[in-house]
Amino acid sequence: MSSYITTTDIVEYGYQVEEDDEVLLDKIGLRASRIFDRFAEVPPSFFDKAPSESANRVVYGTGTDYLFLPPYIAPLGANAISMPTGYTVPEFYERQSRFGLQYLQRKYSGQSLSLMEPDGWPLWGAPERVGWLFVPITINAKWGFEDVPEDVKEAVLELTIMIWRSKDPAFAKVIRLEDKEIISQALPDRTKQIAARIAEERAQEVGI
Repeated sequence: MSSYITTTDIVEYGYQVEEDDEVLLDKIGLRASRIFDRFAEVPPSFFDKAPSESANRVVYGTGTDYLFLPPYIAPLGANAISMPTGYTVPEFYERQSRFGLQYLQRKYSGQSLSLMEPDGWPLWGAPERVGWLFVPITINAKWGFEDVPEDVKEAVLELTIMIWRSKDPAFAKVIRLEDKEIISQALPDRTKQIAARIAEERAQEVGI
């Protein structure tokens, strides 16, 4: 797992950051990245920048017309999807949202005719159980984002600096923050707002 922010990001963002602080701040940045993941309700390292090389991942179908995927760099290659013997890869559209929710939507006769909304419910009554129910599907892609989203960086940077400063009461007194809520609260307001917005919008998109 990696941090969403770099040492340079922290030094540029922080106030009175000394070279001796950088090792500790890097560790705090990594922890702050995972804390943000939890509050945004995404898997660890969800917002990582994609590597330069593609890799295989196995996902399992739900029996719907939709196959939800981890973030990846679209579009997929011509032969990016493979299925077990006896299965044929259907035609599909690639869909994606600004928060990384990406999925494949099945086509019917070249048309995007869905038998149901993408709410995750299996198509138990559909002819021949349309969809990919429990079928392991191998997908080759560059997994991750083009870059860590800027709002995520901002949220993690603010949390990192808050954690670092709160560990040093003397510093808090110097900048006269000893009585302010920011020193003791679990997350800075801006970090909470960004995480909550991401969690809410992703939940609306997947219907949960």
